[in-house]
Amino acid sequence: MSTPDETPTERRPAKWVGSAPINGPWRDPPPVERTLDLPVSERVPPPPPPPATSRRNPPPPPPQPKPWPPVREGWQPPSLRRRRRRKWPWVLLVMLVFCGGCCGVTYRWGKQFYDQYPSAASTAATVTGLTVVDDTAAAKSAVAMRKAFDSDQLDESRFTVVYADTTNGRARVTVFGTTRFITDPAKALTDGLQKLTPIVELSGVRDVDAGSLGGTVRCGSGRLSGKTVSVCAWADHGSLGGAAFASRGIETSAPLMQRIRASVIKRQSY
Repeated sequence: MSTPDETPTERRPAKWVGSAPINGPWRDPPPVERTLDLPVSERVPPPPPPPATSRRNPPPPPPQPKPWPPVREGWQPPSLRRRRRRKWPWVLLVMLVFCGGCCGVTYRWGKQFYDQYPSAASTAATVTGLTVVDDTAAAKSAVAMRKAFDSDQLDESRFTVVYADTTNGRARVTVFGTTRFITDPAKALTDGLQKLTPIVELSGVRDVDAGSLGGTVRCGSGRLSGKTVSVCAWADHGSLGGAAFASRGIETSAPLMQRIRASVIKRQSY
């Protein structure tokens, strides 16, 4: 209802006073100019002034993102990569097998030294089918043949013994040799047989079965004091020796050599 002084055509437009919104609440905060009529506690503070800059010390430039490294050929993102199998079980297994093999070889190589050295010779040992005799001529021949195996080593001990067959007294067996530490039995036996060849005219030397004591054993034919003999010699890490068999062939001398060696050589344990 209009007042008496106003007509419908002369209505004054509404004047905005205060901070009440005209068309509903503002979505953004009101500008500073529109809040000057409000109390000080409700006014919007003016924006802070920009920081003062100096021409001599300009602000540092904003940090630039690091460039991506070049993509290698064949590179795939992690989502497309295949999961690699673990290799450490196989590596561990190979190392265990390798270490076990090395330990086994070392043990086997060192065991032969332990089993064969030190050794001692017993000149009074009895051999089945043979008996010890005192034969001066045979003893001199044994000393001559033994010198081919001597080495003057500090731990060397020499021995000679003459046996006679119980059924045939003329079938003598002259045994000779030394006991000492030998690093390479095959080489020591080869060198000894080369020195023995001029003494007994040795020929046709060949390897034969070494028996339970191991080492290397070789036999050949020769002549001693004008008689045909078979000569067999052995070598291991603890002893080097041989025997001349009168009136016997190599086939019968080799097994007898094994029995004589097993009776004469006594291995000692630590």
